[in-house]
Amino acid sequence: MSSETTYRNISRIARVNQEPVPYRKRPVAERVHDFDEIVMGYDDILAMAEAARCMQCPEPQACTLNCPAGNDVPEAVWLASQGEFVEAAKVFARTSPLPEVCGRVCPNLCQEGCVLGRRTSAISIGKLEAFVADKARQVGALKIEVSDIKTGKRVAVVGSGPAGITVAEDLIKLGHDVTVYEAWP
Repeated sequence: MSSETTYRNISRIARVNQEPVPYRKRPVAERVHDFDEIVMGYDDILAMAEAARCMQCPEPQACTLNCPAGNDVPEAVWLASQGEFVEAAKVFARTSPLPEVCGRVCPNLCQEGCVLGRRTSAISIGKLEAFVADKARQVGALKIEVSDIKTGKRVAVVGSGPAGITVAEDLIKLGHDVTVYEAWP
């Protein structure tokens, strides 16, 4: 955990009293006709407003302790509150090669740790993670850092689920040539 939140000049009292910012959903009449995403999430303004609710708790932060991936949630949420969406996505990507997927399918254990949940409603960390990751992917900012040193080893990864993609990324970073095989188109 690299963030040190005590230096941030914020009013935790003001933040604890802010209302949760609802994210956008597609209308029921529209979504019953397809299998597209229901949750449209945030736009820039709404994402910044929701992220600005984070109290930037002193360490150790319960949200980070609850995250199985060990995401530096306060740092990523702080960056999102400042409109630094790509940088926020890079923070999430340090511990997950697919932050946009994690933000959508993770059970959001980090949110369960959010102390605001005891007062009003926890920060929508998963929705923020998906939002910033989508923004970063749109501008090509979340690329795998490929090693310049090649090992000459070839590895086959069977399955392109989260585990397969994670191991493929880790192996590519080590300089191995990786081929991912997937049964589905």
